[in-house]
Amino acid sequence: MPSTSLVVRHVRGTLAYAVVSSAMLALYPHEPVYAAEPGSGSTSPVCGPDVTKELTDALARTRATFATWSSKQKTDGCQALVSLKQSPSGQFYGEIAWDVVELHNNYWILTYRKAAPDAGGCATVGAVPKCGSSVQVGTECYYAGSPNYSLFGALFKLCYDHFSATEPRRAGSYTEKEMLWWIDIYKGPIGPRGVLRPAVGNFIPSQQWAIAGYRGWPTSKTPVPAGDRGNCIPVCPLPYVGPKFQVRWSFEDGTIENL
Repeated sequence: MPSTSLVVRHVRGTLAYAVVSSAMLALYPHEPVYAAEPGSGSTSPVCGPDVTKELTDALARTRATFATWSSKQKTDGCQALVSLKQSPSGQFYGEIAWDVVELHNNYWILTYRKAAPDAGGCATVGAVPKCGSSVQVGTECYYAGSPNYSLFGALFKLCYDHFSATEPRRAGSYTEKEMLWWIDIYKGPIGPRGVLRPAVGNFIPSQQWAIAGYRGWPTSKTPVPAGDRGNCIPVCPLPYVGPKFQVRWSFEDGTIENL
């Protein structure tokens, strides 16, 4: 069981308190680290594959599936998003409740590097920041974990609407502001000038993508953020040919919904 800490944060002019696990005070292995990859550099590094359709399909499927759930299913799923209850793994359910699996576990991107070395390549080795964990969405290139947060925003908005209609007093836990606070806890700097933990490299893009998802992207006119892998040119010659992107939503009772 991980230790816990009372973290006092100054968020938008107010003091905010949260009990977080010690694991949340460390940089997670899947988070971006802006360092050179081994291998020779490239004068024109290339992004990973274009996954715009896969991501937008996953969001549409999630929203449509949520609409079919019972009120209890919706409530249970929403509770997990903000849960400080510990899972069997020792993590809080709120830490592990959701993901677009292929954007979270993104090692598959490297297969596109190996598949097209003579066709301009994809996910170029040696770039700084790294292109090996990047994907194209729209016309921009991103670290894969950044557009993953469009799902977090979409889920929070689904929960806000659900509770607004059923238990208005709980809807306040799922506002856009609350959503950003949770991202701040997970990825933002802790301590004066980040002395206890600096902000994760994609902290701001994650917030921006979550806002886009909360406001209805891609069906709304909400713009997506600028690419956070601007050095990786979005011209991968290979189309994405993997399985559909899977959304995983884990509940406190151990239920896992794969959407």
